[in-house]
Amino acid sequence: VACGLMAVSLFFRAASWYWIARAALPNRPVRRRDVTSATMIGVLMSATLPARLGEPARALALARRTGRMRESVPVLLGTLVSQTMLNLIALALLGVIIVSSTPLFHSGTQKLFAFSLVPLLLLVVVLVAPMLMRSNGNGRLARAGAALHRALIQVRAGLAVFRDPRRGAAAAAAQLGAWAIQLAACWALLYALGLDDKA
Repeated sequence: VACGLMAVSLFFRAASWYWIARAALPNRPVRRRDVTSATMIGVLMSATLPARLGEPARALALARRTGRMRESVPVLLGTLVSQTMLNLIALALLGVIIVSSTPLFHSGTQKLFAFSLVPLLLLVVVLVAPMLMRSNGNGRLARAGAALHRALIQVRAGLAVFRDPRRGAAAAAAQLGAWAIQLAACWALLYALGLDDKA
């Protein structure tokens, strides 16, 4: 049951990313099965390789299916930032539950919350960096800066789902639903181990 629930949660995560990618790439052929396949590839790589390398890998896998990889990859990386924002909401809710219901993290709560701010800092960089960068001059460094500026603008386009209430609500519901299903999977595993009275 735990394994089945965990597998179902991946389909919910894929559904969330599908709505986010559709909003970010409205003129590209974003298909649900391609998003689901890329999500599975990313989860497998993140589970087996360090530094969550599955995240950029799933963006690359989906970009191959949407055409014009050079233009699609930065936007799809931005969609991962959108999904991270939804994950931050879920993590904040879980953090409140954990800190308020168990003494386990009371001694290291400050370090725990400081570490959880890393994705939030990444979000701020994605939003602010394009405004701070200016393309002055015409040398090699200026051209590289202009290319980086264009890429950051494309990454920021991955946040477009939050301007569309319908798709934004669907993406948020699917992502938070995936977290709820994973929580149920964890409880089922603890039940299987005979620890349900302590969970």
